[in-house]
Amino acid sequence: MMAKMIDQMISLNEGNSKKLFFIIATPSSAELPRQFYNKLNDYKSYLDNKDLKIELVESPSSSNKKGDQSYHLEPEENKVMIFGKSSFGKKRIFTEQGVIDALFDEVRRMQYNQELSLIYIRDEAHIGTKVNKEYINNFENKISRVSDFTIKMSATTEMNQDFVEITEEELINADDVKLLKKNLIYNEGIIERTEVYDGETILRIACKKFKELKKEYDGAKNPGLNGVSPAMLIQVKNSDKNNEENQRIEVLVEKYKKIVEENGLTW
Repeated sequence: MMAKMIDQMISLNEGNSKKLFFIIATPSSAELPRQFYNKLNDYKSYLDNKDLKIELVESPSSSNKKGDQSYHLEPEENKVMIFGKSSFGKKRIFTEQGVIDALFDEVRRMQYNQELSLIYIRDEAHIGTKVNKEYINNFENKISRVSDFTIKMSATTEMNQDFVEITEEELINADDVKLLKKNLIYNEGIIERTEVYDGETILRIACKKFKELKKEYDGAKNPGLNGVSPAMLIQVKNSDKNNEENQRIEVLVEKYKKIVEENGLTW
């Protein structure tokens, strides 16, 4: 899906003096970026733009630095540059040598000369990361100021599935099924009181409300929702370097699973 999207963007941009340069960044370290790299290369032969350049960028740690070796990342026409955000962590050469900053400076120069547009594809995969969030946030702030367009992606689809396009106007103005909710309701079913609710109590209330909402997704009552299976997101803290904290998180997750099952739901 990502390969097809990039291919279409390049084709639609044909004839434009400002060429496209893509950056894909994931919260993961080596495995997920390499998967992106391998998949894009697998699909490359099926694309219209077979001259697509795909580059996997991995920053070595400063402890593995060899002599006075320097690193340079070059923005190019129809290039996809892939890296994990661990490349920007502490004791990484990209961080210590300002390699990413130099890349963004070159992008700005080419943008100023009307030579290039940067498309940032941000992978939103729900994978915990142990990379210092300070470095990730710093990268996000920097690339948000230099990218011409940002695409936030989450999850994947099978390539044999039909493509569905929803315009921004349809999101906002659809009369039959409101895809973009304007009237948000917070903490429904939770009575304001002095004592603090714990996570288990809130989850039980949420499960009850979720089962009520599931009944509204009945294809017989609303054909437009036929085949739609709603989901409830339960967010817990990512793993921690502290083993004691990790054990506490694991115990909490098991409690949450039990509450979900007690309500006749699956996870």
